[in-house]
Amino acid sequence: MPGRERDVEAAVTAALGRFYRDRRVVLVGGPLSQYADRVDALLRHGARPPFAVANGTGAGGAPEGLAGHREITADMNSFLAHRAGVAAVLGAPPDDVRAAVAAYDPDRDAIVLAEPSSAAAELDGRPVVDAQRPAWTRYEDPTAVDAFFDDSGIARLPSSVVAPAAGPLAAAVAERDLGYGVLCEGAARGGGDPTMELARWVADGEDCGPAADWLAARCAAVRVTPVLPGVHCAAHGFVLPDHVVVLHPYEVVVLRRGDRPHVAGCSTYARFATDEVAAVLGAAARVGGELRRRAGLRGAFSVSGVLGASGFLATSVWTRFTSAHALAAHRTPELSLPLLHAALVAGQPLDVAGPDLERYLRDRVTSAPGAVVSVPTARGPAGEQRTLWLSLEDGRLRATEAGAHSDGCVVHVPVGSAGKAVLIAGPALAGPGGFMTGAVVDACATVDRAWELGIGATPPPAARRGRGVV
Repeated sequence: MPGRERDVEAAVTAALGRFYRDRRVVLVGGPLSQYADRVDALLRHGARPPFAVANGTGAGGAPEGLAGHREITADMNSFLAHRAGVAAVLGAPPDDVRAAVAAYDPDRDAIVLAEPSSAAAELDGRPVVDAQRPAWTRYEDPTAVDAFFDDSGIARLPSSVVAPAAGPLAAAVAERDLGYGVLCEGAARGGGDPTMELARWVADGEDCGPAADWLAARCAAVRVTPVLPGVHCAAHGFVLPDHVVVLHPYEVVVLRRGDRPHVAGCSTYARFATDEVAAVLGAAARVGGELRRRAGLRGAFSVSGVLGASGFLATSVWTRFTSAHALAAHRTPELSLPLLHAALVAGQPLDVAGPDLERYLRDRVTSAPGAVVSVPTARGPAGEQRTLWLSLEDGRLRATEAGAHSDGCVVHVPVGSAGKAVLIAGPALAGPGGFMTGAVVDACATVDRAWELGIGATPPPAARRGRGVV
């Protein structure tokens, strides 16, 4: 291993040791079985055995090393419901959770790590160290972020912000529709809406009345943007006190289910041109720097947008640890990125040069591409989970037998009373240019035929296999 990589790992390990050593830690919001890596990392950095307030058991039992756990129930098939459920537990924990946490931490000197992140700041007086600051979440509001892009000199999609009523919405649709339809996005309470739950597509020439009625019941304002030829992509990174670390651009997998968009995940298989990479990373670095200057942002962030004939046009900002950060964490287990993010948010110095950390992360992420993709299902598997193996034959995706050659698989897991279909994709599934959205659509159709789940996912409006239209 080159000496500079060893120096980065040593510096980050030392900083995390200073932050977590001898601390009690309460983990809140994730499935119990998925905390195994987090528990191992905390113990490796000197923390005391942590306690988990877990959202169900998940596929597996309790990880070794926990001091104990209690279970809560929050709808993990909806990001917004999951966030609201975890925030409610933090603000008013159930009696059994309060008593169990008090027994684990009677002096209330533990720190809390919560997922998904929200603005909830404490659990019975114990600080949520990775909580989003209100000054940060305001930039996740689609009806407000375009002013930030304009003030920061960052190119963006043209937009209109209107009331969710048929008349204003129809006028905005007529103004912004360039022939492919429009995307109507409402502002979520308590932070952003990274899975587009409060969004609706309106096709070219379609009556926008149903979308207006649906949005009016949930939002006070709506941003309307045109659908354009291109690929939905993003760049993520970390804001340090003296540097903005930005990683390689990645594809954002956006599916269509009727008039509903769904952000199913991300893929780093995409092969962008050199000038495209420069455009996306330049916008991300500018966003991170402006958020640090304006709002004191620290830790994980990302910026997403559309990459097409007009270059990169920004659409959204996220001031949170995202699925793309989670994918990077799998490629860099030595750095414990979820713990690094929490320490940065809490103000822990790293004592590592920002460009060195950036180089380390970029090299690891680009040398081992992957994808994180999942789609909610109305019902779960009959048992604990089931797997459908997939192979690409003559350009078509087919179900294959276990033990035969496969290019990927779909794992159907229970999530409360419903389920989730998780795509594990090998590089062969990536389409022209390495883009994954077409393969995800094909995988959903294959799963529907085999298991009759009724996912019904299609590409975004007017999409072509590969880059498509966003």
